[in-house]
Amino acid sequence: ANFRDLLTEVGGRVQSMIEGQILDKFPDHVFLGEEDVPSGGVAAAAALEAKLEEAKESDTWLWIIDPVDGTTNLAYSLPLCCVSIGLVYKGEVR
Repeated sequence: ANFRDLLTEVGGRVQSMIEGQILDKFPDHVFLGEEDVPSGGVAAAAALEAKLEEAKESDTWLWIIDPVDGTTNLAYSLPLCCVSIGLVYKGEVR
């Protein structure tokens, strides 16, 4: 495995941990995690649109998660990375 694979693994594990904690409290909520979306703006926009529609149809909340925001910084051991989480309800960021 190369370093990029390791970063993907870290992101996937962090995302799974966050989703698991939230699902324990809110089992009907919907998630869109960066690790679940193919790279590229078109794929990201399509995934967001689909998840927004799913949350709307289910009348529930949508959590948008970037488990390692600043992946390049992490790769170079720069302490400038974080977890980013957005929460949307009925099409509005809360």
